[in-house]
Amino acid sequence: MSNGLPSNFVDDIYQDSYGFIWVCTRAGGLIRYDGYTFDYFDSKEWGGALLRSHSCKNVVEDNYRRLWIAFDDYTGVLSLDNMKEQMPKCATPDLTKRLQSALREGGIRTYKDGRGNIWVATTGHLYCLSFDTKGTAVALAVLPYRLNAPDVALYDVDGKGNVWLGCNTSIAQLTVQGNHVIAHNRNALFAPIIGSIFAIIPYHDQLWLGTFSGIYINDNAKTHLSQGTSPMSLTHNLVTSFALGADHELLIGTLGGMDVYDPRAHRITHYNMSSADLPLTSNFVNCFLVSQGQIWIGTESGGINKLSPRLLSLVNYVHSPRDAGSISPNCVNAMYAQHDGTLWVGTVEGGLNRKAAGSDTFVHYTTANSALTHNSVSTLTADRADHTLWIGTWGGGVCSLDMQHPSVIRPLALQPPMQRMLDFTGALAVDERNQGLWVGSNVGLFFYDFRRGVLIDPFPGNRMVTGCIGSVITHDHQLFIGCQQGMIQVDLTSRRGTRFTRYRHYTYKLDDPKSGILEKIQSFCEGRDGTLWIGSNGYGLYRAVRHGRDYRFRAYTTADGLPSNAVKGIAEDRKGRLWITTDHGLSMLNVKAESFDNFYEDDGLVSSQFYFNSALLSPQGIVYLGSCNGLTALMGLNSQNATAAHLCFTRLFVDNEEIRAGSSILKENIARARTIRLHESNKSFAIEFSTLDYGRGHDDVYSYRMKGYEDDWIRLQPGQHSVRYSTLPAGHYQFEVAYGSTVEGHPLRTIAIGVVVTPYFYKSWWFILLMLVAVAVSVIGLYRRRLAMMRDREAERLYRPIEMALKESENPTELQTRVQTILSNQKRYTQSVTKTQQADKQQIERSSHSFMDRVMSTMELNYSDPEFGVEQLCHQLGMSRSTVSRKLNDETGESTTQFIRNYRLDLARRMLMENVGNRNISEIAFRVGFNDPKYFTRCFTKRYGQSPSMYQG
Repeated sequence: MSNGLPSNFVDDIYQDSYGFIWVCTRAGGLIRYDGYTFDYFDSKEWGGALLRSHSCKNVVEDNYRRLWIAFDDYTGVLSLDNMKEQMPKCATPDLTKRLQSALREGGIRTYKDGRGNIWVATTGHLYCLSFDTKGTAVALAVLPYRLNAPDVALYDVDGKGNVWLGCNTSIAQLTVQGNHVIAHNRNALFAPIIGSIFAIIPYHDQLWLGTFSGIYINDNAKTHLSQGTSPMSLTHNLVTSFALGADHELLIGTLGGMDVYDPRAHRITHYNMSSADLPLTSNFVNCFLVSQGQIWIGTESGGINKLSPRLLSLVNYVHSPRDAGSISPNCVNAMYAQHDGTLWVGTVEGGLNRKAAGSDTFVHYTTANSALTHNSVSTLTADRADHTLWIGTWGGGVCSLDMQHPSVIRPLALQPPMQRMLDFTGALAVDERNQGLWVGSNVGLFFYDFRRGVLIDPFPGNRMVTGCIGSVITHDHQLFIGCQQGMIQVDLTSRRGTRFTRYRHYTYKLDDPKSGILEKIQSFCEGRDGTLWIGSNGYGLYRAVRHGRDYRFRAYTTADGLPSNAVKGIAEDRKGRLWITTDHGLSMLNVKAESFDNFYEDDGLVSSQFYFNSALLSPQGIVYLGSCNGLTALMGLNSQNATAAHLCFTRLFVDNEEIRAGSSILKENIARARTIRLHESNKSFAIEFSTLDYGRGHDDVYSYRMKGYEDDWIRLQPGQHSVRYSTLPAGHYQFEVAYGSTVEGHPLRTIAIGVVVTPYFYKSWWFILLMLVAVAVSVIGLYRRRLAMMRDREAERLYRPIEMALKESENPTELQTRVQTILSNQKRYTQSVTKTQQADKQQIERSSHSFMDRVMSTMELNYSDPEFGVEQLCHQLGMSRSTVSRKLNDETGESTTQFIRNYRLDLARRMLMENVGNRNISEIAFRVGFNDPKYFTRCFTKRYGQSPSMYQG
């Protein structure tokens, strides 16, 4: 009840064809569960006479999306289409009366056989109801009985309508003849049955009966199983239910807990409230539901227990004071795996541990039994040939060990001035190129020269690099070491004598160095494709992309799905998945999808709090994880059965009120509705959704978009399963939800529902059209009036000089000459104006071509610079911002910002099509001047209607 269940007395658990879980409870009635919310189907909740009783025993769905529900008071029928109680349609009025009478009797159990018939057991009768293809009831057969027990058992033993009935102590095979159900007694097939029968199941070609006095089996020996001490004994004699497990084991519900029969071992294992590995919340088990590999256990006083298969395939190693061969105590702080499978583990104040390949026993090296200088082993590394293991300690400097003869540990002897520099060592890296060992300590970064046997200062300021932790040497001979002030990069090819000439100190936040925020790097991993992954103590995970000699960094944080921004360790497995340890859980990154899947103690981890240097990939492909409670060997992911998730919409709220089926907003059940009809006056609406896999998807996340309002997918945080919109403009939209898993790259599943928002009448299409027609008529009238006035003025301008000439001249010849002159001058005037206009147009075209040539040349030189924008373009063109904006808008119809962005996007599209060098999307985004791949993806999708990954594919 603490999780929302209204009653802990659970009589039945059932999954309908949509995927919803229905729970029958005593005192709480019928409940629907979608993985997040319990929905109570009572009259108060639904505002009517829906499912009047609160004492629900059993539920089953027929072939026509109707639930048949047995209550103490009656048998109800609930339509899944509109979520309302109904009386099924019958073929005749007489059949209607008979069915109504049957449903009014106190309910005991409902059942559907393999032919689609519904069986209704009441306090006095057993009914068999048959239907036609449309779901209309066409026949009702009845068997009267006298029931002395609280329940009956029904089962179609071959799935073809061969129904058996357990009633009181009698077991019978049923047949239907006309309006009668005939019971054929089969008690002779079993040993004498003493107690009432509550459960039936066919198992391994035999029929098992669960009774008040144990289990009866119709084998040759007529076996009777009961409570006792033998391997085949039961926890309790009262057997309430059976179910077939995912591995074909038989689950047995009793009043003493759950029993599991393994036919291969021929023994029964018991689970109850006292079980160490699988404790139940109650010993009174009433029912089971097995679905998608999960086992739901309904109890009489402890609600529901749900058992889910673990996704991680792993082995945990923890310290046990009683086991001398267990791992040493405290946090695991360092790990190294040899090529032969031998594992070395260092712990805080626990010394060094060695686990041989194929063994689960650890050999310990401490200050008490070896020359180890300190029991806090902080870092481990070795040369490429696995000859020497280098051991860094926190308080005792550096030691070495010959891995071919691992019995002797030798402290590293140094010249006296340098001896104390390595007391607190946090990072080690063997430099095969320069034949030395890089040592990062609490007071600096140093280089130990193998050939000379001396410790040197490798570059100026090396003693300012403090608090070193974590290191990696990349395939292109770059050393990276984390420290309290960011990280150090050293070019190992730049050695000149005893000094390295090329190095760099990254002090501030890697993806935003101008912020002035101090960075703290503590872990590294180089992927097989050369990608460098960097873990920060506070700012998440970085992906470093090479850009010439420099790097550009992309950050992943809790906003992207990480469980914590404190990344302790990183390892890439053989499938290219990235395993990231944090101080609050383990995360798996699907690099291609850029999505995370997170794991905690519930997934089998010994601890969710990981320590420094806590992720390592062994040559055998095992990922070792070091935590504060021990060591975890991760072999990979357990295979999952490929079952499609029932992704669907579950609830709708409009103006904070839940909307039920049958309203003007929602005609049908939201799970199958096609359209939601809203009005512009509705201030808000929220819609909930679920995959109905009940946690099996493991941290899968949803994405959504309102197509027609926002075309970009928006990713929800893990655990979020609803979206809310406020003041959605009038129009037709399509709301889409996508769901996918990072695990094994499961594809996205998508559902959609139409959303129609009706506008106010003055915003409706007919009102706007009417106004447009009125405006058009007015404009046309005004235009015609103005045109007439212009014609009158033109005629007056043309003929006024002629009129003046006629008044002033008395000579007809002279008059004709003057009129001819006036007309000729008018013609020359018109030609001059036209010629001048044409010359101006040509000059503008020449100027426009020159301007666009300069713009294109400037873009070709600067498109890859992410700092190149509007101000830089105007500066190089030598024009003001307003002038460039006006000219570009005249030439291209775009603003300056749009022109620059579209130029880069068009170039990126061509690069994706040609795909030279097999570059990924992030590399192309950086190449064309975007410094944020996510922003690039949004812009690209908005312009071309497809994401870059789909365009590339």
